[in-house]
Amino acid sequence: MAELTDHDRQFTFGTGHIPAASIAAIISVAVHIGLLIFAAQIDLELISGGGAKPLERKYEPVHLGTVETTPEIEERVLSALREIGSDVGGKAAEAVDEMSIAPEEAVTEPPALEDNALMEEMEHVAEPTPPPEQVAWVPRQEILAIENIAVGDSNPGLERRMIPAIERVANAPDIVLPASRDSVAAGGSGRLPVAPPTVSEIVGAVVGGMDDPKPLPEAINEAMAPGGAQELFEESVEDVTDVEAIERVLTARVQTYSSSRDFRYSYFRLEVERAGEELLPVRPKDIILVQDCSASMSEQRLYFCREGLRRSLAHIRPSDRFNIARFADHTETCFDGWVTKTPETIAKAMAYIDGMKAQGYTDLFASMQDLLSLECESTRPVIAFVITDGLANKGLTDNSEIIGEFSRRNAGKISVFTMGASQLANRYLIDLLSYCNKGYVNVISKGRWDIPDSAEAVMRGISRPVLGDLRLQFATDSSCEVYPRQVSNLYLDRPLVLYGRCRKGEEKLVFQAMGQAGDVPCDLIFDLPLNTLDSRSSDKTIRQQWAQQKIYHLIGEYARTRDAEVLAELRGMSKSYKEPIPYKRSLF
Repeated sequence: MAELTDHDRQFTFGTGHIPAASIAAIISVAVHIGLLIFAAQIDLELISGGGAKPLERKYEPVHLGTVETTPEIEERVLSALREIGSDVGGKAAEAVDEMSIAPEEAVTEPPALEDNALMEEMEHVAEPTPPPEQVAWVPRQEILAIENIAVGDSNPGLERRMIPAIERVANAPDIVLPASRDSVAAGGSGRLPVAPPTVSEIVGAVVGGMDDPKPLPEAINEAMAPGGAQELFEESVEDVTDVEAIERVLTARVQTYSSSRDFRYSYFRLEVERAGEELLPVRPKDIILVQDCSASMSEQRLYFCREGLRRSLAHIRPSDRFNIARFADHTETCFDGWVTKTPETIAKAMAYIDGMKAQGYTDLFASMQDLLSLECESTRPVIAFVITDGLANKGLTDNSEIIGEFSRRNAGKISVFTMGASQLANRYLIDLLSYCNKGYVNVISKGRWDIPDSAEAVMRGISRPVLGDLRLQFATDSSCEVYPRQVSNLYLDRPLVLYGRCRKGEEKLVFQAMGQAGDVPCDLIFDLPLNTLDSRSSDKTIRQQWAQQKIYHLIGEYARTRDAEVLAELRGMSKSYKEPIPYKRSLF
């Protein structure tokens, strides 16, 4: 075999690689074609200018089903929407109140008119016509006409005046007699004619002598003769009524608050207090100090309560009457009845206080009921100062029943002031027990060592009553709604504060205050303006305090009646005024 040259070797090597190269080319073309097909499937498009068009994603449609609703669910949704709407509206109105700025004076004045600016308009304005001439006198319907003469008119200077007959108008007022002060003085007597006879005098004159009856005019004339009847203005106030007017001994102040958040009502705070020491003196009272000595009080806490009672005795006045009681499952008193303050009675009271021990169960209702057997006098306010933790665990234990039943039986006869001797005291029971019985509550907030000071502070505030059995009556045509409804006694060291609501635009607050100053009944009419600059206030708490007072009133009503409508009104008040209901767990 001939030997291959170098040229032959190169040709043979290159010829052997041709098939491999062909196969590689075919594979490359197939791969590129596959890539192009894959690119076409993912919708990749080249945009001229070098930018890429965002991918358009295809989503599967979602089909929503239906949800079954109930009336309860619909009501809850509507209620939530109402609350959101009222809250947004209230915040918007409040923002208007806070951000509103009075316009500048220049803004409120109209621009000056140019000369002849109204020349064209004046052509269409007619000249004013003169008023119609009155051809006859038109009398007012304020005449007291006496058509039949029943009594003689023989008094000089007071002759009867005759006027033409005038047709009466329904409901027109009659006001004055045709006599003046000068004509009365010119008559010689210096006073008005004698008073008309009483019914008994007329009847006695007419039918007293049945054998010789007299005509009515003649009988009246005899009764009206000098000395025959008491003259009208010789009567004194004491002859007419035993009620003493107290216009100069009490003073009242009113502050009003109005907001754009409330389109219907304005609110006010009313304070009534004594005008001066010499005008309405302090009245004697009857007071009983009542101490809870049940085991729940504990000896450590009762130790400070005894100190508080000792300090309270110092605030009993010499003209007062007092007694001391302790209770657990039954009530015991230091004295058989009321006693006055003497060295002997104070010494016995001190010894009685020292003997108090914490033991036994707590029958609060029975102990409070025993207070109703106390002798009460209408001329002396009766006060009970009760120190307790309010944890009733014997007898009647339902809080609302204790409050309602005792308040119904008491009917405002005894003013009940309570002090919670523990931070864990039953606040609902002792608070409402006081509120519904013309008193107030004081609960220890720190520790038992504050009990003596707190007890002394309560006694100091109620030690000097100046007006007992105080009642307020408001005008029947007034829209005023005032709380608390049961007004406490008026104390020298504690002004009476009430909160009220009335319709916007109401001009006056008219009410009558009645009370007992010792053995003298007192009466006073207040007529206070509501829309003066002096009475207006920016204090927003006036509105909220009124709402709180009404909520307390409704809680007391529900405790007494257990009426579902009262409970519904209570919830409505809380929602409308955004005020939480206190003691909610005890009510619902």
